[in-house]
Amino acid sequence: MDDKLKRTAIEIEDLIRQFARIMNKRLRDSLKDSFITTPQMFAIIRIYREEGLTIGDLCDRMLLACSTVSGLIDRLEKVELVERYRDDEDRRVVRLRLTDKGREVTEDLLAKRQEKFQRDLKMISIDRREELINNLNLLINIMKNSEIDCKHNG
Repeated sequence: MDDKLKRTAIEIEDLIRQFARIMNKRLRDSLKDSFITTPQMFAIIRIYREEGLTIGDLCDRMLLACSTVSGLIDRLEKVELVERYRDDEDRRVVRLRLTDKGREVTEDLLAKRQEKFQRDLKMISIDRREELINNLNLLINIMKNSEIDCKHNG
Protein backbone atom coordinates (compact mmCIF):
# COMPACT_ATOMS: atom_id res chain seq x y z
CA MET A 1 0.00 0.00 0.00
CA ASP A 2 1.47 3.38 -0.91
CA ASP A 3 2.16 5.89 1.87
CA LYS A 4 -0.44 8.43 0.73
CA LEU A 5 -3.21 5.82 0.71
CA LYS A 6 -2.07 4.55 4.11
CA ARG A 7 -2.15 8.10 5.57
CA THR A 8 -5.58 8.69 4.03
CA ALA A 9 -6.95 5.46 5.50
CA ILE A 10 -5.59 6.37 8.94
CA GLU A 11 -7.00 9.89 8.73
CA ILE A 12 -10.47 8.76 7.63
CA GLU A 13 -10.60 6.07 10.31
CA ASP A 14 -9.58 8.63 12.93
CA LEU A 15 -12.20 11.14 11.72
CA ILE A 16 -14.94 8.52 11.85
CA ARG A 17 -13.84 7.54 15.37
CA GLN A 18 -13.91 11.21 16.45
CA PHE A 19 -17.38 11.64 14.94
CA ALA A 20 -18.69 8.54 16.75
CA ARG A 21 -17.11 9.71 20.01
CA ILE A 22 -18.78 13.14 19.74
CA MET A 23 -22.18 11.66 18.90
CA ASN A 24 -21.92 9.18 21.78
CA LYS A 25 -20.81 11.94 24.17
CA ARG A 26 -23.84 13.98 23.21
CA LEU A 27 -26.03 10.99 23.91
CA ARG A 28 -24.36 10.41 27.30
CA ASP A 29 -24.68 14.12 28.13
CA SER A 30 -28.42 13.85 27.58
CA LEU A 31 -28.50 11.27 30.42
CA LYS A 32 -27.25 13.68 33.10
CA ASP A 33 -30.74 14.18 34.54
CA SER A 34 -31.88 10.67 33.69
CA PHE A 35 -32.26 7.52 35.74
CA ILE A 36 -30.58 5.23 33.19
CA THR A 37 -26.91 4.48 32.69
CA THR A 38 -24.90 4.76 29.48
CA PRO A 39 -24.85 0.98 28.83
CA GLN A 40 -28.59 0.83 29.48
CA MET A 41 -29.08 3.67 27.03
CA PHE A 42 -27.10 1.86 24.32
CA ALA A 43 -29.17 -1.28 24.98
CA ILE A 44 -32.54 0.46 24.68
CA ILE A 45 -31.42 2.25 21.51
CA ARG A 46 -30.36 -1.07 19.98
CA ILE A 47 -33.68 -2.69 20.98
CA TYR A 48 -35.53 0.36 19.61
CA ARG A 49 -33.78 -0.06 16.26
CA GLU A 50 -34.09 -3.87 16.16
CA GLU A 51 -37.10 -4.90 18.20
CA GLY A 52 -37.29 -8.63 18.78
CA LEU A 53 -33.63 -9.22 19.51
CA THR A 54 -32.71 -12.04 21.84
CA ILE A 55 -30.28 -11.46 24.72
CA GLY A 56 -27.65 -13.26 22.61
CA ASP A 57 -28.30 -10.92 19.67
CA LEU A 58 -27.97 -7.92 21.96
CA CYS A 59 -24.71 -9.27 23.40
CA ASP A 60 -23.32 -9.56 19.88
CA ARG A 61 -24.45 -6.03 18.93
CA MET A 62 -23.09 -4.46 22.11
CA LEU A 63 -19.91 -6.59 22.20
CA LEU A 64 -20.57 -7.46 25.85
CA ALA A 65 -20.76 -10.71 27.80
CA CYS A 66 -24.22 -12.22 28.04
CA SER A 67 -24.10 -12.12 31.85
CA THR A 68 -23.50 -8.35 31.67
CA VAL A 69 -26.31 -7.78 29.19
CA SER A 70 -28.70 -10.05 31.07
CA GLY A 71 -28.20 -8.02 34.26
CA LEU A 72 -28.61 -4.82 32.29
CA ILE A 73 -31.93 -6.07 30.87
CA ASP A 74 -33.06 -7.14 34.36
CA ARG A 75 -32.54 -3.56 35.58
CA LEU A 76 -34.31 -2.12 32.52
CA GLU A 77 -37.27 -4.41 33.20
CA LYS A 78 -37.45 -3.19 36.81
CA VAL A 79 -37.80 0.43 35.65
CA GLU A 80 -40.34 -0.72 33.03
CA LEU A 81 -38.39 0.29 29.92
CA VAL A 82 -37.92 -3.20 28.43
CA GLU A 83 -39.88 -6.42 28.51
CA ARG A 84 -39.06 -10.00 27.61
CA TYR A 85 -41.55 -12.03 25.59
CA ARG A 86 -41.73 -15.49 24.07
CA ASP A 87 -41.35 -15.88 20.32
CA ASP A 88 -44.67 -16.93 18.75
CA GLU A 89 -43.01 -19.41 16.40
CA ASP A 90 -40.55 -20.94 18.88
CA ARG A 91 -41.70 -20.65 22.50
CA ARG A 92 -38.17 -21.51 23.72
CA VAL A 93 -36.85 -18.21 22.34
CA VAL A 94 -37.13 -15.12 24.52
CA ARG A 95 -37.09 -11.77 22.72
CA LEU A 96 -36.83 -8.16 23.85
CA ARG A 97 -38.96 -5.13 23.15
CA LEU A 98 -39.40 -1.69 24.61
CA THR A 99 -42.42 -0.82 26.68
CA ASP A 100 -44.33 2.33 25.77
CA LYS A 101 -42.34 4.13 28.47
CA GLY A 102 -39.09 2.72 27.03
CA ARG A 103 -40.00 3.86 23.53
CA GLU A 104 -40.80 7.35 24.83
CA VAL A 105 -37.51 7.62 26.75
CA THR A 106 -35.51 6.36 23.76
CA GLU A 107 -37.20 8.67 21.27
CA ASP A 108 -36.58 11.62 23.61
CA LEU A 109 -32.87 10.78 23.93
CA LEU A 110 -32.45 10.37 20.19
CA ALA A 111 -34.39 13.57 19.45
CA LYS A 112 -32.10 15.59 21.71
CA ARG A 113 -29.01 14.27 19.93
CA GLN A 114 -30.62 14.87 16.53
CA GLU A 115 -31.43 18.50 17.37
CA LYS A 116 -27.77 19.23 18.05
CA PHE A 117 -26.68 17.39 14.93
CA GLN A 118 -29.17 19.29 12.79
CA ARG A 119 -27.78 22.57 14.12
CA ASP A 120 -24.33 21.39 13.08
CA LEU A 121 -25.52 20.40 9.61
CA LYS A 122 -27.02 23.84 9.06
CA MET A 123 -23.42 25.10 8.89
CA ILE A 124 -22.87 23.02 5.74
CA SER A 125 -24.40 23.86 2.38
CA ILE A 126 -27.07 21.53 1.02
CA ASP A 127 -24.75 20.47 -1.82
CA ARG A 128 -21.95 19.60 0.62
CA ARG A 129 -24.42 17.66 2.82
CA GLU A 130 -25.53 15.61 -0.18
CA GLU A 131 -21.91 15.05 -1.16
CA LEU A 132 -21.14 13.87 2.38
CA ILE A 133 -24.09 11.45 2.31
CA ASN A 134 -23.05 10.10 -1.09
CA ASN A 135 -19.45 9.61 0.00
CA LEU A 136 -20.41 7.90 3.25
CA ASN A 137 -22.80 5.60 1.39
CA LEU A 138 -20.08 4.82 -1.16
CA LEU A 139 -17.60 3.92 1.57
CA ILE A 140 -20.14 1.82 3.49
CA ASN A 141 -21.14 -0.10 0.36
CA ILE A 142 -17.50 -0.77 -0.54
CA MET A 143 -16.82 -1.99 3.00
CA LYS A 144 -19.92 -4.22 3.03
CA ASN A 145 -19.02 -5.72 -0.35
CA SER A 146 -15.47 -6.27 0.83
CA GLU A 147 -16.78 -8.20 3.85
CA ILE A 148 -18.99 -10.34 1.60
CA ASP A 149 -16.04 -11.01 -0.74
CA CYS A 150 -13.86 -12.03 2.22
CA LYS A 151 -16.50 -14.50 3.45
CA HIS A 152 -16.91 -16.05 0.01
CA ASN A 153 -13.18 -16.21 -0.72
CA GLY A 154 -12.06 -17.01 2.83
